[in-house]
Amino acid sequence: MQSPFPRGKPRVWRKDFSYSTLPQQWAMYRFVAPGNGIDYIGITNNLYRRAANHRSKPKVYLPDIHEIHYQIPREGVHYDELRAWEIHKIAQHEPRLVGNMGGGGKTPTIVIYGEEVAIEDGESAEDAAERVGLFQEFLDIFRSRFGSSG
Repeated sequence: MQSPFPRGKPRVWRKDFSYSTLPQQWAMYRFVAPGNGIDYIGITNNLYRRAANHRSKPKVYLPDIHEIHYQIPREGVHYDELRAWEIHKIAQHEPRLVGNMGGGGKTPTIVIYGEEVAIEDGESAEDAAERVGLFQEFLDIFRSRFGSSG
């Protein structure tokens, strides 16, 4: 199985870092207890918001114990690929605090002009944006300002 992430090790976030340094985008994340292994693996469309959610309900994420290790997927990666990778990694590492083998969360979405748009099975965020006409809208605006050539 090919990784949906660029080469390299995951980034590490510790409790003494500002939460605002966590990306507000798709990521796979792990709660790692140094010297004790991986306790949790998940994927999210907004790591900043998901970490805040875990922090407010400290049954899985314990800031005094865990570091957050995370990776940002390559551009154009589909949700299905992320979910398959999450399931693969959960099976590989057997984290103690995972109650679901992946895919048990909300349907992934992106926000376009303040509206949530569901990302369908087999679709990337870019595909969803194109499906709702976002790229065509940008093209129409560009053509109206700079002419219709191209």
